[in-house]
Amino acid sequence: MWWDETGLPFVPPSPAANGLDMLTLYPGLCFLEGTNLSEGRGTALPFQVFGAPWLDERRTVAELRALELPGVLFRPAYFIPTASKHQGRLCRGVQVHIVDRRVVRPVELGAHVIAVVRRLHPKHFEWVMWGSTRWLDRLSGSDRLYRAAEGELPLGQVLSAWAEEARSFAEEAAAYRLYD
Repeated sequence: MWWDETGLPFVPPSPAANGLDMLTLYPGLCFLEGTNLSEGRGTALPFQVFGAPWLDERRTVAELRALELPGVLFRPAYFIPTASKHQGRLCRGVQVHIVDRRVVRPVELGAHVIAVVRRLHPKHFEWVMWGSTRWLDRLSGSDRLYRAAEGELPLGQVLSAWAEEARSFAEEAAAYRLYD
């Protein structure tokens, strides 16, 4: 079930969690926290818009549209975050619209966003560090997404490995589920 199908009131689990669309996109667009892109914190659409003052929004939208990712549409967006990255600066970016939440694959979406922006903006795109570790590696569980974005691994290979790991986990966890 989706939350809005429960009949229960929505209580945001964090200040940035402003609704179901944000929560649907968060598992993948949280990868942006590991980059110098604004993930929309400090706007009305956190994790639904992303960008930076240097981003070419039209090329980025065109590249993302060409991927034909399921359940989402992209459009150019312009915003000024009131907090977090690029606070007070005009960001050129992308808004992600959910058109069919049943088929959205947020982790795949986030991985493609990282790869596209890294490829289109090599002189401006940067990785955020946490001590001596890339924050992206902590968010994604390994350095595989980083290596794909840097062109060291095919992104499809990383996504396939993640899908296989998810299938394996689901099979193993099935024995412990209380409900179908």
